[in-house]
Amino acid sequence: MEIGEIILSILVPLTAAGVGAYLGAYFKQKGKNYATKEDFEDIVNQTASLSEATEGVKKKLEKISYLEQQIWMLKKEEYSKIITILYELYADYRKLVTQKIPLDTEKHYQLLDRLQLQRVHARVFIDDDKLVTISSLLEYLDKTEDSTQRKELIDHAARDMSHTAKLDLSELAVDGNLSEAGRGV
Repeated sequence: MEIGEIILSILVPLTAAGVGAYLGAYFKQKGKNYATKEDFEDIVNQTASLSEATEGVKKKLEKISYLEQQIWMLKKEEYSKIITILYELYADYRKLVTQKIPLDTEKHYQLLDRLQLQRVHARVFIDDDKLVTISSLLEYLDKTEDSTQRKELIDHAARDMSHTAKLDLSELAVDGNLSEAGRGV
């Protein structure tokens, strides 16, 4: 064999091996790049889906927060109406007991009717256990004729309802994470 053939027999396999190694590395890198590109596209799609889902949850939470604010406002109105009626009754009995100014019977029964009606209406937004004071008061007012005792019962009921309202509304605010600004306080 001649030297040229020997060199050629060595160079051809070395060149082929070099080209093969190069092409192998090249295609391996191309495969990685392609896989990375596919992975990146998957990540982009997943991120878009996650963002969309997050926005949906965010909107639902905003709706829930809005509804909680509305419930808080409705409860506040119901408590306010009941307490106002109680203080009107209390003022009338205080005048009767301290100043001997007779009750306006028609107004008195209208207030009691309003209180009863308001108690029934409030049950839509306020639990019965929080309205038991009003039920008890109406029951006791039917049983007693003593004006001083009636005044004290009404005063106690008004204070109790004020306290119950504060607790109930603050519980709702804490549970619902309502901000001071959101509650309109």
